[in-house]
Amino acid sequence: MTGGLLVGPFSGPAAAATPDTTRNSTWTSFVNNSDTATAQWSGGDGTIGVKLPDGRVSFAFSDTMRGPVTPEGFHPPFQTAMVANSMVIASSSAAGATLRTVTVPGEGNNWNAKPLVPNTGTDNDPPAVRQKRWAGDGIIHQGQLVRFYTGMSFGAEGCYVFSKPKNTVVAKFSLPSGGLPALQSTEIVNHQESAANPISWGTALLNDGGYTYIYGVQELWTGTAPNCTLNGRRLHIARVPTGQFGGTWQIMTPAAGLTLANGLFSEFSVAKLGSTYLLVTQNYGSNVVAYASSTPTAFSGAATHLYSIPNYKSVLPGYAARMQPALTTSSEIVLSYNMLTSRVSQDGCLDENTLDASIYRPRFVRVPRSALPTAASAARTATASPAPAAISQRPHLAWRPAEAAGTTGRTATSPAAMTAAPGTVRAAVAASVPIPVGSINWIPRALPGDPPTCGLNVNNNNHLTAEPYTDAEGLKARIYWDYKGPTVDTSIARQRPGEDWTPLPLMLLGASPLPAVPAIEGPPLAVLSGSPQRIRWTDAPMVFGGQTVKYRLCMRAYDNDPPYEEHCSEVSVTL
Repeated sequence: MTGGLLVGPFSGPAAAATPDTTRNSTWTSFVNNSDTATAQWSGGDGTIGVKLPDGRVSFAFSDTMRGPVTPEGFHPPFQTAMVANSMVIASSSAAGATLRTVTVPGEGNNWNAKPLVPNTGTDNDPPAVRQKRWAGDGIIHQGQLVRFYTGMSFGAEGCYVFSKPKNTVVAKFSLPSGGLPALQSTEIVNHQESAANPISWGTALLNDGGYTYIYGVQELWTGTAPNCTLNGRRLHIARVPTGQFGGTWQIMTPAAGLTLANGLFSEFSVAKLGSTYLLVTQNYGSNVVAYASSTPTAFSGAATHLYSIPNYKSVLPGYAARMQPALTTSSEIVLSYNMLTSRVSQDGCLDENTLDASIYRPRFVRVPRSALPTAASAARTATASPAPAAISQRPHLAWRPAEAAGTTGRTATSPAAMTAAPGTVRAAVAASVPIPVGSINWIPRALPGDPPTCGLNVNNNNHLTAEPYTDAEGLKARIYWDYKGPTVDTSIARQRPGEDWTPLPLMLLGASPLPAVPAIEGPPLAVLSGSPQRIRWTDAPMVFGGQTVKYRLCMRAYDNDPPYEEHCSEVSVTL
């Protein structure tokens, strides 16, 4: 999904909209879970609701964090997965409804979580072969939940800096009574792999008059990467007999699409309220606006201003605003928008969304229906406003969970399993460690192809030493690491004589619910403060006297997608 800007003028004053404090509190409580047994939903964007036949609401999300949130309010990196899509079920449309994560059978917990609609290809395939699925709108058809997803490239392609739309996928979910939706099938219904400016179909869907209307958005890029310009967005509309997405689509708009009077964001919704069709989207800054029409295919009037999104923590703008038809009542509608930051810590490339779990989640706003435009009020001519010279895409989240074990000592083994393994680090149980967020210098993340902006000193002042040590239990090694943070991607491995490197559990962010941290020598561990710390731990490698054991510590300085720059240090100790 990508961001963008719109311009005015708008029709009418701002609506009497107010934050939906009860609903926002419900989602905050849901996100701030400490469940480490299952991969609970803990952040995402998109927020596309569909009412189910039993009154519950299915919310679909694209890029999603799954895993616990610590009492200090951050996503523990060794226990958090980033997946391409997810779903949350609300027990009703009420603001205080109970929320449940839809899990994937057999996925495991935390960083082992999987997207609800699977990616294509494998980690070993080139980016051109792999695709992830970002969520779109959905309908109920023949007792099933039917949702659109856009197949997106992994990584940049041409002027699409982060990910390019490739095709349109329809996913069907069964709706067991009282149970959670279960994926039954996926079908690609529209191919655009070779299109220069593809259309993201299914951003909004609407059942009306025996048809399902399919709404899409097209970004108009010109130039050659990295010198690209986005010259606005176009609305495209098609329709099919209700729910028949695998058949022929009847295109309802010109081949070039429609230019809306005040522009179009890459996220929007379409709903019918009475005799008025309403398209809700966001403006080039912070304004949420609505276009009204007497038909489902013409939104030619000027936009009406509904709400101005406030910056979060003074600097972070909102995006992806839309109406939630599933939450509409006779007196009001509910809007949603999302928050995201592309900032990283200058010292260790720590993603701000990871550190502050309050950012990457939806917000909800109540708007009285009396403040909405009607088809009659929209029957006017509006001059299309010019698009800005350049609009940047929405940055994706770049944090990734631990990878499979390799020569650098990374592992996907659970902390509990690693701690229980014989001959591994004896670690102390962690107490909560305050995270001095205010001490971090946040800077913009570099775009793909640009020089890194963070982590350039990741190898400075990080010294690894080891010494032999013997106690009543036998031969051991004490390892010392003079650490200067912050970073979240650090690994250590041990190599015994004649063996490969074996990962060891090194948990740096020592706040609950992380199970363990190494014993610390010196001042309290202030991992995120940027101040040097000496960390000491003891390893029982289970070797004979006179044998030499090696230890390798690696820190990864990453600012975007692979390949990453990695700095490793090795030390040997003879026991």
